[in-house]
Amino acid sequence: MSVRLSFDVYSCVRVYYRYADCKKCVEVCPVENTIILENDRIKVNYESCINCGACVGNCPTESFKIQGFDLVEFYTKFIEEDGNLISCKLNVPCLSALDESYLSAMCIEKQNDLVLDIKHCYNCSIGKQLDLIKANAEKANYILQSAGVDYRVKLEEIGYEREEKQENKRRAFLKMFVKQTASLA
Repeated sequence: MSVRLSFDVYSCVRVYYRYADCKKCVEVCPVENTIILENDRIKVNYESCINCGACVGNCPTESFKIQGFDLVEFYTKFIEEDGNLISCKLNVPCLSALDESYLSAMCIEKQNDLVLDIKHCYNCSIGKQLDLIKANAEKANYILQSAGVDYRVKLEEIGYEREEKQENKRRAFLKMFVKQTASLA
């Protein structure tokens, strides 16, 4: 497995203040003993990391990054686009990568409800993140309500799937054709 997660230890609040009680990354990680607190420092076991991104979006100092997914870039791009659907099959590695501050900010910026597609969460190999996703949505909705904003983060079972490209079907057909013709010779 290639390591996609990176941790900038010098961005972590625990480096600058030993008695900081932040351990959000430890709490949100769905794989036991992947992100641990050892001698008041965060340690990451990259071998057991499944690259879900929960630590990325929930770290208040953004010390974690996943190769191929930049949270700030995603936020900016998502705000500029027309749609309001966020799905692990469309635009994020996992919905748990977005904490309440990102979710509420996206609602305000887009001036629209946000829809989180949670249908895939029930059969997900990660499995444990649905509670975190629901909690983040509740917190975001509380923030929006407290700010007097009418938009909300909605959890819906949509089951978004990417459309298969026609090129892939054609390529599969050609491979099958070549194999069958080769077996005739």
